[in-house]
Amino acid sequence: MTTQALDANDDPGGPDKSDAVLLYLMVGRNSFPTQDPDAVIAKYGQLRGREVTSFVEALIREIMTAKVDWASHSIESGAELAMSEMEAKHPDLSDDAIKALGWQFSFSWR
Repeated sequence: MTTQALDANDDPGGPDKSDAVLLYLMVGRNSFPTQDPDAVIAKYGQLRGREVTSFVEALIREIMTAKVDWASHSIESGAELAMSEMEAKHPDLSDDAIKALGWQFSFSWR
């Protein structure tokens, strides 16, 4: 069975999306963001885990495309801008999930 990659607008629904972001990026388990889809699948099972993992990966792709004018922003202020955009687009995500996405963004742009 093949799973089609979700777009960040293809919300799988449910309260576990924010938790899945934290699990996937290894928040509290690693000193830098590391992608761990197996942790999400282990917690939510194959079907739901793959669905939510695909959604988290779409969120990461989305935050990485944030338009930041690097001539006028530092890594920190650029990450804040990207997180603000994500918060506006995805108000159902927890503050911790938005911060985790910002952590991934800032780490990737260093």
